[in-house]
Amino acid sequence: MGPWQNPGYRNRLKLERSFRMGNRTLTPYTHAEVFYDWRYNAFHRQRYGAGAEFEVSEHFVVEAYYLRQQDSRSSMRGMNVGGLALQFYFP
Repeated sequence: MGPWQNPGYRNRLKLERSFRMGNRTLTPYTHAEVFYDWRYNAFHRQRYGAGAEFEVSEHFVVEAYYLRQQDSRSSMRGMNVGGLALQFYFP
């Protein structure tokens, strides 16, 4: 069974709010996510993250984020990730 076939349940709580900055928008956010796996009968993974999206133009958004993952059933128990995403929207 591959990692994309996890027989479980996950739930995410996300809080975000957009702020107008002139004719652009800044949207900071934070989220927490828990994963339940029926193979282990346990909540085995938690993710916590925070970031912000900045609207550069009508069709281009830059997102910077930090993600922390803790896993009780993996050989790698914890992971910290920082990232930058570029989003393009076509009309």
